[in-house]
Amino acid sequence: MRFLVRMLVGIGCAVGSVSAWAASGTWNGTTDSLWSTTTNWSVSPVPGTADTATFNNAGNSRTTVSLGSGVTVSTILFDTATAAAYTIGSGGAGSQTLTLNDSGAVTMNATVVNNQRIDANVLLGTAITGTYTLTNNSLTNSLTFGGTIQGGTGGVAAAKTLNVAGSGNTTISGAIGNGGSTALALNKTGTGVLVLGSSNGFTGTTSVDRGGAGTTSGIIRAGANNVFSDTAALNLLGGTIDLNGFNDTVGSIWLGKDATTQYGNTNLITTGVGTLTLGGNVTMDSDNRAAGNIIAGNLNLGGVTRTFTNNTDLASGGTRQVTSITVSANVSGDTGVGITTAYSNSSVA
Repeated sequence: MRFLVRMLVGIGCAVGSVSAWAASGTWNGTTDSLWSTTTNWSVSPVPGTADTATFNNAGNSRTTVSLGSGVTVSTILFDTATAAAYTIGSGGAGSQTLTLNDSGAVTMNATVVNNQRIDANVLLGTAITGTYTLTNNSLTNSLTFGGTIQGGTGGVAAAKTLNVAGSGNTTISGAIGNGGSTALALNKTGTGVLVLGSSNGFTGTTSVDRGGAGTTSGIIRAGANNVFSDTAALNLLGGTIDLNGFNDTVGSIWLGKDATTQYGNTNLITTGVGTLTLGGNVTMDSDNRAAGNIIAGNLNLGGVTRTFTNNTDLASGGTRQVTSITVSANVSGDTGVGITTAYSNSSVA
């Protein structure tokens, strides 16, 4: 965005001209299905780099929005019960590009009663460090990303974080990759389910949090093989990983606590008929407050002995609180399992 002021000063005379800023606005779909058509919006020029584009009405039945050669915006907001079922990006999944400006977001509010879809490939800003948030708070409808999600380019490459939040369900069908960033980390917060539908290439950590008070876990569910980084850690903070019958490899597993001080939630990894292969060890944080830490299904040790370490030693009201690591899985990949704990509270069943 550029703001230009040109001033000519003479004797008793000044002439000035100012170019228009783009602005946050609401899609009305008045003229056609093109994002770039100013009469489709409540503002002129159309929403751009620093702006919020809101979709909160029927859109004149123009609900598949073409991004042309590409659009950059700060936030896309789906809001109110009158919002139609929109698709951002025409021509099918991955045909167009949506760039979220640095630390940008896509938000679907709790009042929305229709499914929403981003079919464009999503670029996460430039290459600078930043956190990008995809939020669905609708308990009855889904937010789907049909294209890829990649770190953006430009500037000095740095690490990025993709945070998927909210109490509603979100699906990312396309591949998630580092793109122009040095590494992309994936965080799941909130009680909704995140489904990863493609083999991914991002190399940062994956973390899942239960998302606040109560006992409902945040969940990441695989919809394909190899949705997690093979070399980075898988961090559970009162959440659930469900391989859903698919196969995956992770660098290591870290079992911690959520952001609250409450006890009672369980860190759970379940594979179904699939197999989780370890590329490293399993460690329970010393401040773990989970009711339990369970790996169930099929676990492959990756050809070597792995160490399961329980560092928990918490005091609560004068009583020592010690939670457990339980591997109730079919274990393969080596002849034994190494377990190191401060107390006898870990088991392999």
